[in-house]
Amino acid sequence: MGSILFASSCAETKREVLPFLVKQGYRVRGVEKGSEALLATLDEELDLVILDLELQELPGLKTIELIKRLRPWIPLIVLSNDASVETGGRVLEKGIFSYFLKPLSLSHFGEVVQCALNRPRREGRAWPRPPLVG
Repeated sequence: MGSILFASSCAETKREVLPFLVKQGYRVRGVEKGSEALLATLDEELDLVILDLELQELPGLKTIELIKRLRPWIPLIVLSNDASVETGGRVLEKGIFSYFLKPLSLSHFGEVVQCALNRPRREGRAWPRPPLVG
């Protein structure tokens, strides 16, 4: 159905999200550290990465940046407790697929996961950027 990497060190988020994704029929691997997320992104054939900004070892924003450099075609869904405009802006400028504030609405979250998994794949290269004007 879809291979998903779920990266979070937040116990409550893991208790909520992992069973939900498995129940939907997805193959899910859970990790707690940014370094583990990076290794999994390199070693596994992933269709989606769901990343909580709360990660051990490597901060979530840095992990996002590195994943986007290594595998720009894999969509990223980011979860956060931080509702600040500054953090939201910093996350969105990294080119992610979607951004969710916790606590999650699982029905809406599930719809976005399905959309991310159903998008056309462009393996090996980033989505084309719009031309710069001006």
